[in-house]
Amino acid sequence: MGTALEVAKMLVSPAKKLFEVAKIAVGTSCTDLEVDKIHRVSAAIRTNADIPIVYSKDGITIDASNHPPELIETAERASHRVAYQEIKKQQNIESVMYKAYQEVKDDEDVPDEPIEQDWILRLFKSIEDVSDEQMQELWAKILAGEVRQPGSFSLRTLHTLSNMSKKEAETFQRVAQFSILNKPHNFIYNNVGLIREYDFERDIFILYDCGLMAETFGSSVGYKGGNIYTASMVFVCNNDEYTKVNFPVFRFNPVGCELLKVFSFEQNQEYFLKVFKSIKEKFPQLKLTGHLIKGISEDGETIYDKNDILI
Repeated sequence: MGTALEVAKMLVSPAKKLFEVAKIAVGTSCTDLEVDKIHRVSAAIRTNADIPIVYSKDGITIDASNHPPELIETAERASHRVAYQEIKKQQNIESVMYKAYQEVKDDEDVPDEPIEQDWILRLFKSIEDVSDEQMQELWAKILAGEVRQPGSFSLRTLHTLSNMSKKEAETFQRVAQFSILNKPHNFIYNNVGLIREYDFERDIFILYDCGLMAETFGSSVGYKGGNIYTASMVFVCNNDEYTKVNFPVFRFNPVGCELLKVFSFEQNQEYFLKVFKSIKEKFPQLKLTGHLIKGISEDGETIYDKNDILI
């Protein structure tokens, strides 16, 4: 453990860290070393496509000399289309950057550990065509999470989210309210009756197709005791000795677990009460009790009512 000063030197404000990412997003001007490359690209475009375009560090221009008007008009329309597309992409990237800043601006200092440049470039490639406000919010939360703790989100997660439609993202958010967040396993209790009662059976299969559920689709997790929390309830195993049971579950894979951290949702409390009543009935060897949470103590301990809501 280092001194307080040594620890402080290892920290940096999240806004400053995000600024380093922003420098990549905004881009830099061409250097002298790129001039030869620019000339070669410009020549290749003219030679291979017979389009009177000159690519320079000042942008793309049209060479109107010795070319018919219709070809000039076609080239101008193409350049306008490319310019519009690139401007739109840049706007999308900067919009996500701004939303990420709103996420972290009030945070305390974070570890001064750089985000991998390959990760940043992959992120920009993923978000440049994302103009939907809600999807931009999701990407901003991922960027903010990576600023707070580099390595929080894998390249695989970026790839999966980039291929998800808005409707699929909404499906994931809807299913998330029924998920048990019990590290290292995040899962949905496989009770067909309850799943059909709350009408999300088809949604689970959609998430599987999206690459968010484990390939061992219908599997199980071991439970050996301990507390499981929801937003307003805690379920406690009161067994004196080690007791293990295997719950039938639909398990989230690592990508699904990472995305659960960024989606906003409220767990369905009525559903969870029914789930743990079902578990208590199915596994009588577990001495389960359920309690309403009253608050958090000064020491960070959960305070809950002693009355058992599973009776």
